[in-house]
Amino acid sequence: MPNAKQHALVGLGVGIVGYALYCHFSDHELNLGEAVLATGACFLGSICPDALESALHSWHRGPCHSVALGGVAGRFALLPLLASQPPAFEALLIGFFALGYISHLAIDAQTPRCLPLFG
Repeated sequence: MPNAKQHALVGLGVGIVGYALYCHFSDHELNLGEAVLATGACFLGSICPDALESALHSWHRGPCHSVALGGVAGRFALLPLLASQPPAFEALLIGFFALGYISHLAIDAQTPRCLPLFG
């Protein structure tokens, strides 16, 4: 995994900033334990695509590295924000995992190989 460290660092950063923004815009009180869990979920999401499709070479990108799966992840990332009432913390963790997954795909989309539509 040549970019594993980059994906992990970006996932951690997105998780920290994402949780802070979530607390700010939803008037949710910042909680250190929740912040660690949300950031951890984002970190796991950011390394998940390469765990599912090993990054041995630039042609490893299949369905798990596709624009289509990125759209599905985007839907899960938006669910807590679109809810009419505050989401359960488990739903928030799923959203942060999906956000981390999207961060991985966004980095891979910047490479010459880009992302396949469906895999």
